Amino acid sequence: MRPKRLAVGAALWTVAALARAERIADMDAGGAGWVDQAYRFLQMSDPSVRLGAGGSLLLGVLCGALGSFIVLRGLSLIGDTLGHAVLPGVAVGFLAVGAKAPGPIFIGAMAAGAAAAGCMSVATRYSRVKPDAAMGIVLSGFFGLGIVLLTRIQKMPSFGNQSGLDKFLFGQAAAMNAGDLVWLASVAALSLAVIWVFFKQFAAVSFDEIYAHSIGIPIRLFHWILMFMLTAAVVVSIKAAGVVLVSAMLVIPASTAYLLTDRLPHLTLMSAAIGAFSGLMGSFISFLGPGLPTGPLMVLCASFLFALAYGFSPRHGLLTRMMRRRANRKRTALEDALRELLGGGAVEPGVGAALVRQGFAQGGGGNLRLTEEGRARAERIRRNRELWELYLTREAEIAPDHAQEDSEEIEHVLGAEIVQRLEEELKKGRAE
Repeated sequence: MRPKRLAVGAALWTVAALARAERIADMDAGGAGWVDQAYRFLQMSDPSVRLGAGGSLLLGVLCGALGSFIVLRGLSLIGDTLGHAVLPGVAVGFLAVGAKAPGPIFIGAMAAGAAAAGCMSVATRYSRVKPDAAMGIVLSGFFGLGIVLLTRIQKMPSFGNQSGLDKFLFGQAAAMNAGDLVWLASVAALSLAVIWVFFKQFAAVSFDEIYAHSIGIPIRLFHWILMFMLTAAVVVSIKAAGVVLVSAMLVIPASTAYLLTDRLPHLTLMSAAIGAFSGLMGSFISFLGPGLPTGPLMVLCASFLFALAYGFSPRHGLLTRMMRRRANRKRTALEDALRELLGGGAVEPGVGAALVRQGFAQGGGGNLRLTEEGRARAERIRRNRELWELYLTREAEIAPDHAQEDSEEIEHVLGAEIVQRLEEELKKGRAE
């Protein structure tokens, strides 16, 4: 599944949380307004606020940093798979001690996550099942088992509806206690330390496994280290974001950063920062009114940032690409007109007026004449076309009529460096 599709899907899934935003005016039993609630949140005097905000912040940083590697490797669905797969481990950990103790639940969830990762590896390595199909099978199978166990626990007389395990489905950051925060902080610190120490190895494995293997990097070892850190991150994050939405916090911040930078160190830092901001904003908005879920609001904030980046990214944004295509069409039309005038042809009045405005031509109507600058530009365009046609016919052995069709497009994008290299190649060909 593509990161953009998953991010857009998560945004559509969580946008339903906005329907409850109108209840912000009816805050708590004391009738406090949203300004008072916001002030209380910023003061951080309430222990539950500190725990919820701290947990959301750590969750965003941890998931954002790890997500940058899974997005680069095209493993966006694996976070969703592990998020659903740990649910039966949560239920088994609860059954082992009869309480929501962080330790047993963490151990059970880690065991379930490891089992899920092992099942995916075995299925793809020793059968014809494709990786995406294996992830889908593991996700649905483990999640179904988890739902059955949770339903069974809820119906047990000794537990009834007091277990609260349903909060693991959609998350409840406000219900985090000091023990949960310690687990989350420990996993975040360990994971970030591993990324810091072995960043070059993770980068090489993420970009090119063949190259990483050729220089002696044990790619399978680092793959399993990443899977272990992902599983641990999912386990400690599900109480705040839930198994359904934790994968979105792994994918959306990294996908947003992917649209903003082309360098992996910057991508990792930006992804962690976007995750941290989304976590804090989700926790803040959730505190403004009763019944506003923290997990969906965190994902909604992250999705909003993704939408901004998708539309207005300086290099890869939708608006930027539209403006770039429009500028390229105008430039192509002007260069074609310059070539026509150089050959004694006529151009459309609108294009001719544009040439005059830019100083490439003078005169008007049917009496347009190229200026010195316009003639030099036209000569360069014609030279580029002839050079490209010559290269295609001599070196690539393409028929002249096909080479002419290709050159009509390529003449507008040949830079000075490419032209110089083509001339050198042709000189070598003549010398040989």
